[in-house]
Amino acid sequence: SEFGAGLVVHYSGVSAGYNRVVAAPKGNIGAISDAGVVHFLLRNVTWRQLWTVSQNSAGVSDTAESGDRFGTTVAVAPSVSTPTGLRDLVIVGSPYENVGSATDAGLVQVLNTTGASQFTLSQSSGGIAGSPAAGDHFGAAVCGIFLSGPLLISAPDDTNYTRGVVHGIRWSRLFTGSGSTYTLTPGPNGGGFGAAIAST
Repeated sequence: SEFGAGLVVHYSGVSAGYNRVVAAPKGNIGAISDAGVVHFLLRNVTWRQLWTVSQNSAGVSDTAESGDRFGTTVAVAPSVSTPTGLRDLVIVGSPYENVGSATDAGLVQVLNTTGASQFTLSQSSGGIAGSPAAGDHFGAAVCGIFLSGPLLISAPDDTNYTRGVVHGIRWSRLFTGSGSTYTLTPGPNGGGFGAAIAST
């Protein structure tokens, strides 16, 4: 199941403890192979598991399918400014998800800390440049910036950007529709741009 293939730990001032997201992107859901599972744990004094979700879980959008690898990439966006206050959000990338007829185009889901979907994003989502194409692998890397910073999502094999692309989406754009989106692309010598993303 590749338990731990995706892993992130951070201290949260919102939940007053350490959040840990552990993914098993090759986890099977019944007879559905390599569908993917994500686990969320919180530590105050001891670790406790709060939830486990797949794309077949109640409150999670989309449907688990063979080879989706939900949780190939995971990140926690700490203390994001939302209309209801500061919230921790969990970002889950499924770069092998089919979007329409585009095989392995990729999908990203943003969950709250109860495991329910807040947003489901692909390159067909409003404000995100380009369109889903086979092998784009949108969501191959994900990163959420603290407070009002952007959500970063890469598509290192995007066919519209031959050397890869990273999409930046302001959280306010997702919650209120008023924020900006943008793209980052490499110089002439780049290749597979966005295969990994990190923030400080």
